[in-house]
Amino acid sequence: MRQLKSAEEMPGSYGLPILGETLEIFQDSELYLWRRFQQYGSVFKTSVMGRKRAYLIGPDANRLVLVEQAEHMSSRIGWYFLESTFGNNILLQDGEEHRLTRRLMYPAFHGKAIATYFDTIQNIVQDFLKDWGQRTIPLNSSFRQLTLMVATRLFLGSQNKSEVEQTSQWFTQLLESSMTIFKLNLPFTLYSRGQNARGELVAFLRQAIAQRIEQGNLEESKDVLGLLLAAVDEDGNKLGEAQIINEALLLLFAGHETTASLLSWVIFELGNHPEWRSRLRQEQLAVVGNTALPAIMQYSFPLAPLLS
Repeated sequence: MRQLKSAEEMPGSYGLPILGETLEIFQDSELYLWRRFQQYGSVFKTSVMGRKRAYLIGPDANRLVLVEQAEHMSSRIGWYFLESTFGNNILLQDGEEHRLTRRLMYPAFHGKAIATYFDTIQNIVQDFLKDWGQRTIPLNSSFRQLTLMVATRLFLGSQNKSEVEQTSQWFTQLLESSMTIFKLNLPFTLYSRGQNARGELVAFLRQAIAQRIEQGNLEESKDVLGLLLAAVDEDGNKLGEAQIINEALLLLFAGHETTASLLSWVIFELGNHPEWRSRLRQEQLAVVGNTALPAIMQYSFPLAPLLS
């Protein structure tokens, strides 16, 4: 088992007094990480608003954190700043609390449950892609919009287009507020608008949860919200209402942004590699037979798609 280095031995810089490297990180976190990775390698230290941090990047670093030295790591200490935005959720839990929550959330993400989400996702995607091929598509922003629509439907239980649009708008406001350096809940501040949006989302979820419980048959649900409500472990433990709301907001946060980035790069690479595109079409034809291909598979990709 590898030993962790002390902070003094670790490469990197604490930056300015008190501020550290806060401004550079918040200005463009991805660029910051790339530059430090090129300069220091996969492990380096920094400081944000007086709090010392270490970044560990890559598969070896993940193995160290999640397996080899897991007992010395704390998610709560690392992600404390997200609690005011997303509440106490599985990302902020350690030890037995984390294991219990993970056990209760698992049924919503095993193979049988995921299969029930397919029709919902398919309907949203097909409707979203109707006018693709007729204009230039800003992939990254478009896919963020699409994945947020899917996520609000599956994670928040939004039932119709107007609900999806409204909950997506509230969540966007909440997400923007989470990136502020100074979280001051004062009138007219970005953070205050985000907290107001969070209140709207919580109220929406409480109403949705009450309706689901009244309808019954939670085990037959075709979205994550319903299955979280139905989850009971072997000891009779269940997720409380507040916990379900926090987990739904976290899933919305974690589930749509990374998926949008992945989809953007997949389409970008397919646009630049016609041989990959051809193999993908052949595989899709082999799977679906003579049924119509989704619209996105029928495009010729004459130029590399636009990322913005």
